Amino acid sequence: MDNVLRGSLPIVAGAYGDSFGVRVVCHGSTACTDGSTIYIPFLDTVTGETLYVLVYGYLIHESAHIRFTDFGVFNSINDGVTRGLTNILEDPRIEIAMVGEFPGTERKLRALWSFVAEKHETPPAELSEAGRLLNFVLASVRQRQWNLVESKPMYDDCVRMAEEVFPEGFFVRFDGLLNLYFDTMNNTLDALRLAKAILKVLQEEIENEQPEQPPFGEGEEASDDESCNGASGGGNGSPESDTDEGETGETSGGSGDSDSEADADGEGGSGDSADQEEGDSTSKSNMDGEDEASGSEQQPDTNNKDGEQSSDEGQISNPGGNGASAHERIEQLLSATDLPEDVMEKVADALSSEARDEQTGDEPYMVSDLSAGQQISGSDWGMDAEESLNKGLMASTQLRAQITALLQAQTKAVRSLREEGRRIESRRLARGMAGDRNIFRHKEKGKRIDTSVHILLDASGSMGGDQPIANAATVSLALAIASIPQADVAVSVFGFKDAVNPIIRRGQSVRPNLKRFAVRASGGTPMGQAMMYGLRELALESRRERKVIIVITDGAPSDGGVVQYVNALCDRAGIEVYAIGIRSQAVDRYFKNAEVINRVEDLNGSLFALAKHFLKAA
Repeated sequence: MDNVLRGSLPIVAGAYGDSFGVRVVCHGSTACTDGSTIYIPFLDTVTGETLYVLVYGYLIHESAHIRFTDFGVFNSINDGVTRGLTNILEDPRIEIAMVGEFPGTERKLRALWSFVAEKHETPPAELSEAGRLLNFVLASVRQRQWNLVESKPMYDDCVRMAEEVFPEGFFVRFDGLLNLYFDTMNNTLDALRLAKAILKVLQEEIENEQPEQPPFGEGEEASDDESCNGASGGGNGSPESDTDEGETGETSGGSGDSDSEADADGEGGSGDSADQEEGDSTSKSNMDGEDEASGSEQQPDTNNKDGEQSSDEGQISNPGGNGASAHERIEQLLSATDLPEDVMEKVADALSSEARDEQTGDEPYMVSDLSAGQQISGSDWGMDAEESLNKGLMASTQLRAQITALLQAQTKAVRSLREEGRRIESRRLARGMAGDRNIFRHKEKGKRIDTSVHILLDASGSMGGDQPIANAATVSLALAIASIPQADVAVSVFGFKDAVNPIIRRGQSVRPNLKRFAVRASGGTPMGQAMMYGLRELALESRRERKVIIVITDGAPSDGGVVQYVNALCDRAGIEVYAIGIRSQAVDRYFKNAEVINRVEDLNGSLFALAKHFLKAA
């Protein structure tokens, strides 16, 4: 790729979108995503290491979400803390999956997290327990994922703040859960299950932290609950067993299930090994079982509250929670709304800010969809498609003959006489004796055409009755170029379905696919979007010396600013741009090199005049 194009954000971002199979739009100064489309600021070039890390790291991360996240599962979570924990666990899961499919993305994702970690600031001392929990889990899983020196201070800070308020047993069991399930998460539901398990472990450890309950007539029940919690804390790290305990308590409404669970844990032995072995060998089935037991989406605060009512632990004060009871403390944590801002939202804000500092001119007001639609097939237009192209086929025969003659003249060997050489022209010897030193024969081979062309055909609604002329011009040019040695062609249509759709990809034969060229007028005129796609295709797919874009249209584009931007970018990259206006002089406002066709009879002459420009010998 040319260095100019390699530094162009719309070109590179569009290439990323093509590779990842996601829709990318350059749009003003804001970075955001709606779950199906990624919007990044419209920037000509990416200057500076910070902007480079932000824009490409953000693009890759959000592409991973579109590819791997089940938004139905994620959007069904109503509890803010559970939602936040699920997202924190989902982020590294999708990034690991992305690196597995596209290994080259690892370096950019690593650099993005290094940037985030270096920007970390110690939160205020009054940060809520929910905020401390989310920060702790975030720092822990990210340190586990990347193990960066740059992120170690952030990790230590978050651990310290969590240890100030949470029981020691929670951290032991949290590490056990990560060891068992973090590296084996396969989907968004697995991330949700692990998030629920973490919350359940925290709930149980907060309850276990309380002093023994005074004998208010229910001491035996409290003892049973305490025994159950102690066994659970002993090391069954399965999300299924951690979450089902609260969920079955909700179903039964009493302590009978807690007793039976305690007995079941007791039968498993006093250590961690039996439970952990079962968790390792059946982790996925256990996690699925948890979903079946819990039914539809559950609220951890509701489950926990029911479990606590059966043991009356909610009446015991908790010194670690500023005097709040265990019940109140858990309720406050799970219902908190003052949660830390999502990391990628911070990245998006930083990217938007950097973009506003870099943008000049009209960039903040420009929009360009960088994606392309599916390739057109002949069945899109019906069985009589080829009949509408007959005039174009006839014109292509004449055009090919004219182009052949032009090429023969350009590539014909040129003979001359010079002062130096290996062969003497015998007929010039007499003049050599008279002092003429140009007596050596020289033969210079003609240069060959080495050109790639991308034709962009307008099929917007305004083409109407002029569409057959445009179609004929397109097929005539495509057939003529395809017949030239050391030249190749790709053809795309724009306006059809308000998008850009390939008709013929580079390397495909034109004649067997003629039906595809009989397009029908519909939609808008996203000419700038089409030119951006054509430029990107030439930059990525062609290795030829000369590159040419030809636009066949009837009027002004709907994205004139983008057209002017692409024209300027092509000038800097040395790519030639030509236009053919169909009954319209509007092309003169946007293109320096343009021809106008008013009648079908003008087709051959206008196309040949254009061909003489871009088929010059390289």
